[in-house]
Amino acid sequence: MSSIHEPTDEILRLLLARLVGGAAFDEDRLVRRLEALGPVDVDALAFAAAANRFDPTVGFLLAGTPLKDRIPESIRRRFEPAWRHHRLRNRTLVAMADRVFAALEAAGERPILFKGIHYVDWLSPDLGARVLQDLDLVMPGANRDRCVEALKPLGFEPIDEPESDAIHLRHRLGIEIDLHHRFRIFECLEGDLTVGHMPDHGPAQPWRVFGRTPELATLIHHHCGPHMEVEGTRLCWLADLALRLQVADVEDPEEVFGLVGDPRRLERLGWILDLFERDLGLSLPRWRDAVPTPRSPARWSTAMASTRMLPMGLPRPRGWARWIAAARPAWRTRWGPRPSLADLRRLREVWRCLGRSAVGAA
Repeated sequence: MSSIHEPTDEILRLLLARLVGGAAFDEDRLVRRLEALGPVDVDALAFAAAANRFDPTVGFLLAGTPLKDRIPESIRRRFEPAWRHHRLRNRTLVAMADRVFAALEAAGERPILFKGIHYVDWLSPDLGARVLQDLDLVMPGANRDRCVEALKPLGFEPIDEPESDAIHLRHRLGIEIDLHHRFRIFECLEGDLTVGHMPDHGPAQPWRVFGRTPELATLIHHHCGPHMEVEGTRLCWLADLALRLQVADVEDPEEVFGLVGDPRRLERLGWILDLFERDLGLSLPRWRDAVPTPRSPARWSTAMASTRMLPMGLPRPRGWARWIAAARPAWRTRWGPRPSLADLRRLREVWRCLGRSAVGAA
């Protein structure tokens, strides 16, 4: 069954394949798809890319050669601003990360920079090609009050929230920090799991980051965890996993998976690796053979449907109410692109592969 989202999904598939060097990338096919877009279709593509936190990546790819000279200029101009905006914003965040790191160390803490800030500096092909929402730091056993006081001179104030494993602070410029003072995934491990990383885009001062094996475990733990049950397989996460696993030439898969621990996360990773091979032409046999075989073959249509249905709250009753409401113009953009009837036909498969029933289903 065809979907109103099919042209957009195909363009995003080709662009992701281009980003990660997948053999499925077909430049001529991508150009034809882009040339066939009308103004409404371009709006739909921009909306879908933004919902997947992939719009600056699209802008980066379309601004580069050889695509820059082959696609309509109007389409390139639509996406380039997102890339340039995030290039400037991420440069600011990298500089702020350095100041935050120094302030916490001066206060006697041992911060570890991880997730987005590390990947935008290390993995991303361009500083502006990845959305960086906030700064994440791990600080096991950190003194909450001391951290807050150390960051106040930089303009950060704590956000009043219920007690959790993290302290959340916000800068008056809108920058947010998550200080994870408890990090359960590594609580049973002994010894120092960190190494020094000299940032490519920051001052000449090394950051403290996780070593290669625990760092990859944190990526899988986060991107294949509960976030996937409520947000689906967002393209920004697929890009992180594809780019990171391509440089995983040192890590032992069994050791990494032992740190991840959760079978549900590993089964989702197996499904994603199957997707990489089937739809992006990116083969990672060393990793794919080490994880559980997916219960059903991965499909790009299922992955993209998940990014429309799960953020809306489907299949819960509240999600169906939102789906009905989203048919009206006033509510159309509230929860992201509205799932099509073709998407709804894939709901059972989405929930089986990515939802709570992914492991242990009959």
